[in-house]
Amino acid sequence: MKPRRGIRRSVVFVIALAALLAPAILQGAIVYLKDGSELRGEVISFEGDTLVFAPSFGGKLKIHREDILRLVFDESAEPAPAPAGKKTTPGGPGSISVVFQQDKLTSKIAITNKTRSIEDELARANWIQQLLVVGPDTVYSRIDSTIDKTIYNGHEKELKNTIRLEDMQAKIEAGVYKCVVVVRNLGAASHEGEFSEGPLDMVLEMETVGVYAAQTTTLQVGIKKSFLRMGSPKLVRVQ
Repeated sequence: MKPRRGIRRSVVFVIALAALLAPAILQGAIVYLKDGSELRGEVISFEGDTLVFAPSFGGKLKIHREDILRLVFDESAEPAPAPAGKKTTPGGPGSISVVFQQDKLTSKIAITNKTRSIEDELARANWIQQLLVVGPDTVYSRIDSTIDKTIYNGHEKELKNTIRLEDMQAKIEAGVYKCVVVVRNLGAASHEGEFSEGPLDMVLEMETVGVYAAQTTTLQVGIKKSFLRMGSPKLVRVQ
């Protein structure tokens, strides 16, 4: 039986996420991510729950199925470009950068105990820590141990730590990751009642962040102050 004429040669297949487990090599695809972004290029392979994808701008990405909203195979989708000149290896390292829009923070802790060991412990609790976690790894860590007074044995003091947050940057392999930005006092849990206006304990989670070979992904982060300064401020992603 002859095929009917007039049928479009460009066929689009919308595949459910469960189909990502099927081992196949298909060209011309569009990946729609749960963060609202989309990638055009070609599918290289499936490795378990991970899609290996060559985007149209070059390189290679590994995308976990939990980060994918849907995958569309389309013959008209723009394929990954062939490298000009010398042969290069797809994929490779990229960079991720966190830029703070408001970078000044202050925390205060009241020293109400008079024994030397407790005072030292409370002073350390007011140190401010910055962390950047990408996937399972902590790729940036910094502790600011500044305090504004000297603690003398037998005295009661309120210690203030005012710092400027440093922008964070790290090199990692290209891929799609869950990223977590943390800014907190080291004693946020164990000495919560000792802090004035509450300790700093800010965690910003970003589920799907793409990092591309030879490129820098920049995350703009702001600080939202609590109403009437009651409680800890919050980190927010600025689009």
